[in-house]
Amino acid sequence: MFRKRSIPLLDAIVNEIISKIYIIWGRFHERFIENPTYVGFYSILSGSVLGQLVMLLATPIITRLYSPSDFGILSLYTMVVSVLLVFATLKYELAIPLPKENKKAINLMTLCFGLTFGISVISILLIGLIGRVFASETDLSLLSPYLWVISLSIFGGGVYNILNYWAIRDKKYSDIAKTRVNKSVFGSTGKIAFGIFNMAPLGLILGEFIGQITGGLTFLRSFLAKNRQELNCISWKAMVSIAKQYYRFPLYSCPSVLFNTLAFQMPVLMLIRLYGPETVGLYTLANSVLVLPASLISSAASQVYLGEVAQFIHRDPAKVKKYYHAVTRKLAFISLPTISLIAVLAPFFFPLIFGTVWDEAGLYCIALSGMVIAQLIFSPPSILHYCGRNNWVLLFDISRTILTGGVFLLCAMWGYSPLLSLVLYSITMALMYVVNYFMNLKAIACLTKE
Repeated sequence: MFRKRSIPLLDAIVNEIISKIYIIWGRFHERFIENPTYVGFYSILSGSVLGQLVMLLATPIITRLYSPSDFGILSLYTMVVSVLLVFATLKYELAIPLPKENKKAINLMTLCFGLTFGISVISILLIGLIGRVFASETDLSLLSPYLWVISLSIFGGGVYNILNYWAIRDKKYSDIAKTRVNKSVFGSTGKIAFGIFNMAPLGLILGEFIGQITGGLTFLRSFLAKNRQELNCISWKAMVSIAKQYYRFPLYSCPSVLFNTLAFQMPVLMLIRLYGPETVGLYTLANSVLVLPASLISSAASQVYLGEVAQFIHRDPAKVKKYYHAVTRKLAFISLPTISLIAVLAPFFFPLIFGTVWDEAGLYCIALSGMVIAQLIFSPPSILHYCGRNNWVLLFDISRTILTGGVFLLCAMWGYSPLLSLVLYSITMALMYVVNYFMNLKAIACLTKE
């Protein structure tokens, strides 16, 4: 009797559980799988994972073909190109996602292409006239044999950045994913091929350039396939008009990004001056490996974030704050355990994976972990540009640059080792990223008039 009664009851419980599962799955599918925001996120994430996986598999080979000093020279080269790239478009490309009309956005993009070409030509002339003399009189003398690649990298990097922001505007997240894979595959293949032929450190530099070019071509094909017919709207008058409309970007964002770049690249300049290219190479590998896993997701989130926030500002500014908090929480959930685990394991695995000459880089991972965690959580979803607070960004980046240089100068005066210098640098930068977080909250409050 009891068994007969229990069977219908059990069936009812099972049916109730199954119905609840269907309801929960339906809500999950609607919120996360069908949500355009998360579709974009997953698309970029897949490309990032594949691209970074290629780099991860290639790095142990590359570190055995090139020395820490070679990586130090690559870092110095990257620093120079990064600083010059700031002027390639005067940072007008940051505004490409903002215009409501495609006509204005295309003219803005054309303006960026023209500026990039002009700056590249000017850099060719300057390098030809005074490049070697200037390099020999500064800390850039190690780059003298490779100055000819700088102009090419400025043009390739500028074009890539412009088309990347157009892809963000169009929400072409699959194109961003493909580009990341292509950059990694062709860039890593180039570095290995040049390394086999003993072209160190030039092979590392050419590998970076090849990655830029292939990434830019992927974007360009996609853009022309969709927007070729709209190119007839380009005119000098429209470009001048759009340049005036977004004048704040060259006025505030350009110097701000310059100081931002200097702040990021300052350790390279200071370390190479104080300790030599080998220390810079060790720092570069440690920083790259430390950022690698968490940046797969944080970078993807940032790309989607920019596209969504640009739309929210036009349509519903009140959603910006909620979206900002959601992205920050997700980045914290991902970055904190990932970076902490890598930092703890790095001293044991670096010599095994990359070779014994790289063992000190494992200790550098521990030193830099606090800064990288704060950077990944607070820095990618910066809202200041899109809230019209470009002057705040400039003030923040100037302060960060001064503090970075000050930390290393004090460490040099006190005779600190590279490891201790990086510990103090990491603590200082982590505190600055926390300050940046509160600045973002204030900007959002001003935007929504809270």
